Amino acid sequence: MASRSTIASDIVCVLLCGGKGRRMSSDTTHKVCFEIDGIPAIRRSIDSFREAGITRFCVVLGAMAGQVIECIGSRYEGVSFAFQPEAMGTGDATKKGLDVLRALGHAGPVLVSMGDKIIDPDFISEMVSVYDAAHTGLVFAAQPKVLNRHGGRIVRLPDGR
Repeated sequence: MASRSTIASDIVCVLLCGGKGRRMSSDTTHKVCFEIDGIPAIRRSIDSFREAGITRFCVVLGAMAGQVIECIGSRYEGVSFAFQPEAMGTGDATKKGLDVLRALGHAGPVLVSMGDKIIDPDFISEMVSVYDAAHTGLVFAAQPKVLNRHGGRIVRLPDGR
């Protein structure tokens, strides 16, 4: 079995920014472009991943794509973009990002996150460490339902699967 070097610098983060953000109730501002204390959410998100050592990103765009590109601007190196012409869900958006990464020759680990989620850099580092130590193909994190009533769901069967 080939040796696996899974450090943060090997990882490309796919940031999903294709959704319309209906809950934000804005026809003029993309949800990842809303500012939090003067800084757009997408930039706060990218900064957190960069602080954890992840420096390459593929941002999946859809609605208001130009605004998201403008918001990120030339502020960051190592950012590519994928386009999801029709909103067909998280899985399809992820696939669009992976297709671009494949076309760019990336065959290493990928971290997928929503573009409007700001995750603590220490938690990101912990997830990378768990992935590296687990020697598995997938590690994921989810919030308890009480913390995110409107988020997606992970269903566990009685036997733990």
